[in-house]
Amino acid sequence: MFTTREREILDHLAHGHTSRAIARLLHLSHHTVETHIRNMRAKSGASSRTQLLAIALGLDTAGPAGPGTG
Repeated sequence: MFTTREREILDHLAHGHTSRAIARLLHLSHHTVETHIRNMRAKSGASSRTQLLAIALGLDTAGPAGPGTG
């Protein structure tokens, strides 16, 4: 579902890094990191970064479509 770069950014988010810190670590602009996060939220249906991480880690049992679907 996610690109290699998106998964890399997710890993950093999961370790508590901010978007600005991720940008510095990966030698990207802050805007680029925010765009990757926005794209991942759109792909997953997540309404927040927290939900994005929960979905990516398999912790969001309701999933992006809510309970009773799937």
